[in-house]
Amino acid sequence: MPWSNDSAVCGEWCYRSLVLTPDAQAYLELLGELGHLDEESLERFMESLSPSCESLRSEELVVDRAALRLRIAEFLFQNYDSLSRQHQELLGAEWPLLFG
Repeated sequence: MPWSNDSAVCGEWCYRSLVLTPDAQAYLELLGELGHLDEESLERFMESLSPSCESLRSEELVVDRAALRLRIAEFLFQNYDSLSRQHQELLGAEWPLLFG
């Protein structure tokens, strides 16, 4: 998928690539297939993974499944109120399976 290796910007070029491990990428794809991430929310989430320029010491940021799972849980929780009632119920039912 194109977003797994995109360059990221935070005022200036901070790192050249964001790399998801294969299992992290598969997990993110699963969340998309289940309807928990559309293109817009996926883009916002990927932008949220960008570290601050000051804290970055390498040209590449590698994100594994455990780190991705924690960050996506935070992202979905923060955006819960903006979801439709039906999506809230679906996410609530699937939450233990996805994040438990």
